[in-house]
Amino acid sequence: MDQMNPRNFVAASLVCAICVACAPARAQTAASKPSTAPVEWGPAKAGIQVSLAVQGRPAPGEKLFIRIALRNMGTAPVTLAAKDKLFGWVLLVYTREKAYLTARIYPAAEARDWPAQLLGGKTIRLPPVEISSLEVYSYADRPEVVKSYLSPDEAKLPKPAAKLHNVLIPRQGALLLRLCVRPPGKDLLLVSSAKATLEPAAPDLKKLDPATRKAFVAKLLEQFRQSPSAGQKAHELAVKIGPQIVPELAKAIRESRVSHAQMWLTAALADIRCKAAADELVRLIRHPQGHVRHVVAYHGPKQRSKQVDEAIAAAAVKGSDADLTGRAVQGFAAFRGTVPPELADAALKSSSPRTRSMLAETLAARPSKKNAQTILPLLKDTNERVRTITAKSLVKMNIRTTPVIAALVKALDLPGKSAGDSVSAALASLTGQNPKTPAAWKQWWAKARQDWKQQ
Repeated sequence: MDQMNPRNFVAASLVCAICVACAPARAQTAASKPSTAPVEWGPAKAGIQVSLAVQGRPAPGEKLFIRIALRNMGTAPVTLAAKDKLFGWVLLVYTREKAYLTARIYPAAEARDWPAQLLGGKTIRLPPVEISSLEVYSYADRPEVVKSYLSPDEAKLPKPAAKLHNVLIPRQGALLLRLCVRPPGKDLLLVSSAKATLEPAAPDLKKLDPATRKAFVAKLLEQFRQSPSAGQKAHELAVKIGPQIVPELAKAIRESRVSHAQMWLTAALADIRCKAAADELVRLIRHPQGHVRHVVAYHGPKQRSKQVDEAIAAAAVKGSDADLTGRAVQGFAAFRGTVPPELADAALKSSSPRTRSMLAETLAARPSKKNAQTILPLLKDTNERVRTITAKSLVKMNIRTTPVIAALVKALDLPGKSAGDSVSAALASLTGQNPKTPAAWKQWWAKARQDWKQQ
């Protein structure tokens, strides 16, 4: 797992939190044909199942369409409502607090040759239905809305909350269809679809009119603020949009006081490779909030920008923020495959045992003679835990050079049972020998050193 995924910052500490008008068309009443894509059907009721699919991905300023199908899983025919009486509604859900019911839709109203019955084993696939212009009602009004829909006298409806296109937000949602296959009354047959995922599309901001763009960006930035998980989804969409969104992201970081929002916004800048984003990251490495600086240090190397690299290295070498140094080591190793010498040196000299240990653990995942040599000084560290982690890291590297064995033998002189045991275990693993005491290890090495060859 990505140690510096902003969502994991939240779990780690509060200080580093984050580091759907009916379209006129002809219905198809032939038996269903094999589909190349799987269709999710809802639970059967009286033998009838309904499916709902979203056509494409909704983007700001574009219409949203759904596709509806119903099938008879039984052998006996099922009576259907007249084409102008078959209706349903869609439930749109983002969160428990942000959910809506649409106005009624009549998906078969313009169909030709609409059957009075759906025969056993047959499927009807309805044409796309545009739902983005429908009025929607708050889910809080659901009891009143559903009562009106299912009442033969059509009881009065509450006031709509908005049009559906106005409540779409740039994050994943879910749609569920409730289809009244037979009208309200004693023969009512109400069938539900399976859940359909509503994935937002990344718009081309240059093609949006000013008002639409402003509204979209405002909704996107609100997702960054809402919660760490919502911020993660907003980050993913922002990265898909690309350089066009950078100015708004940069401004939001400056204005936000919500830590997880600042961190996901910063991570988005790091993932959008362009000069504007790089320039902003150079400024953010000096941000007053440590969690922002740490995201830059870890994710900044993704930019592969000389100026960003230099800014991170300068901040790390300065030494005033040990966690920044450790995150920079991890970031360069994760996204560039190597740790610059000046960063490794800064980590070795860090006043934080955690940062020094981080260097050993990070380089252990990239075994090489050079990396092993880099962390050997940590076997002399004054902190026993650092020495313990370093010894274990050398075992993971499986580098058996003379300098490595010599440094491990010398480390046996330092106090601390945990570190001593780890050093002895490392020597046994790397040499295949098993002397029982530090003195016996020294005696063995005095004889073996001259002829030692890496195995």
